[in-house]
Amino acid sequence: MPLSELSEKDRRIIFQCLSAVLKGKFLEDDYEARIGIDEDDIDKIVAAFPEIDDSNDDSDVTLAINNSLNEVCHGIRFSDDEWNQWFDVNKSEVEEVYWKWAKLRGWSQTGIR
Repeated sequence: MPLSELSEKDRRIIFQCLSAVLKGKFLEDDYEARIGIDEDDIDKIVAAFPEIDDSNDDSDVTLAINNSLNEVCHGIRFSDDEWNQWFDVNKSEVEEVYWKWAKLRGWSQTGIR
């Protein structure tokens, strides 16, 4: 499970991404198309975090983590106030965590799945 191999800080950043995408209402019109699962399913993942299993590349958990990180890093355009509402780190730190998590999976690239 790549998630369990990350530091507590890195896992917190992933949680912040999942929470922002779920609760921030940034993707209201096309949420499922952009994240790959519906809001009820990601809500269950957020509620269970960090006790979630991301070991399978084809799981809803892996899809939710990957696509949420991708949206935060490359899709959603946050104002400074919006960013500060959801995150306690800067964007480059989120991008670093995305790469760490992907590399632990054996992936050579990131992006929507």
